[in-house]
Amino acid sequence: MLDGNLQVETFVAVGGVAYGFQNCDRKHKACNDHSSMYCGSLLLKELNSQPNRFEGNYTYAILSFADDVLGVYCCNHKCAELRHAIFSIGFPDMDHLTISSATKFLQLACLDHPQLKDIRRSAKFFADGTKIITDY
Repeated sequence: MLDGNLQVETFVAVGGVAYGFQNCDRKHKACNDHSSMYCGSLLLKELNSQPNRFEGNYTYAILSFADDVLGVYCCNHKCAELRHAIFSIGFPDMDHLTISSATKFLQLACLDHPQLKDIRRSAKFFADGTKIITDY
């Protein structure tokens, strides 16, 4: 509870479908105008058109550039990119399942509202030697 209002303090998106699912074939039931799986859906258009951060007071995105489930690009955006994130961290060589488990310490660190320079400094600790990309 912040300032007497019920709000999410910290939101960490990990391999999320912020811009949908790259190979969302409209023939599938889940790929429709009301689903977060289809990048052109009314739901995602509404969520991603918000002028300000709304998911939480502090928002972070952890994503993979080798996501074998979501894909990488959805409607001219990185599928898992969070529009108003304080910062996004991309890993070039992690698959969809690994991004969740291998970044658990990074996810936990985001709860302390780190600065980007601190994340860069600690990259080897979080990624176990895997190169991370924070500026893309």
